[in-house]
Amino acid sequence: YNTLIVGSSRAESHFAPRIIDSIARLNSYNIGIEGASIPLMLGVFDAYLANSKPPEYVVVHIDIDVVILKTINRFPRYFPYLGNERLFKSLNKIDPRFFWFKYIPFYSQPFMNESYVNSCLRGYFGVKNEFDRSFYKGHAPVYIELKEDLDSVDYPLRSTPVENGTFESLDSIITICKRNKSKMIFVVSPMYYRKLNVL
Repeated sequence: YNTLIVGSSRAESHFAPRIIDSIARLNSYNIGIEGASIPLMLGVFDAYLANSKPPEYVVVHIDIDVVILKTINRFPRYFPYLGNERLFKSLNKIDPRFFWFKYIPFYSQPFMNESYVNSCLRGYFGVKNEFDRSFYKGHAPVYIELKEDLDSVDYPLRSTPVENGTFESLDSIITICKRNKSKMIFVVSPMYYRKLNVL
């Protein structure tokens, strides 16, 4: 791919390679990850580069949630990819349990709920559900019905502290792009105004 989209779930669901490629004549892939902080974004980006050529363009999506270091959302989905040493090191740095997930597989068994087992079986037998059919080049569209009264949506007021490691990880992404001569594009996608109250 000559274009890579990096970010959290907002990148994962907002950036559609099918549309981007058709308009800009690119070959893009979306590696946005649900719940990703910037350190996890760095880990996924670095893991991609372990087996792929550097892209010509790197689109980095920034929003107020990526500056918060947090637990890894839906972490069992990474279990099949722990052979990628770069990804493993990044995940293990955020959550030390990944050492046990990798080297003692039975340790991960209690975390494999029925949705992950269902995904495994669908993948093994090649059976696609509605989400699988809509998933394209990393883009995971979200089909939700908007409420008529959006003002009723409750976003709790909170401060957003920038945790340690955030700027260092962003600097690392920039350094990797410079080293590979990848052009960077920083994007902030639209956000419902009530969400902005957290600022």
